[in-house]
Amino acid sequence: MIENSEFETGTDLADIYFEMRNNVSKNKVAIILSETEKKIQRLSKINPCIISLIEAFDLIDEKGNGIRII
Repeated sequence: MIENSEFETGTDLADIYFEMRNNVSKNKVAIILSETEKKIQRLSKINPCIISLIEAFDLIDEKGNGIRII
């Protein structure tokens, strides 16, 4: 694989592994919560049962979007 690729001379599998690993961590996507989801997060710290209710009744926010539980 390395011989048929355009890597620098002296590159080994460890170099490729660490390069790929570093690129994956840099490309993480931040999750932006809606105001409703932020409120749910705060409430769930006080009473974790709210998450069970959201999942049991498949609740949505005021705009009709599903509520993501993180």
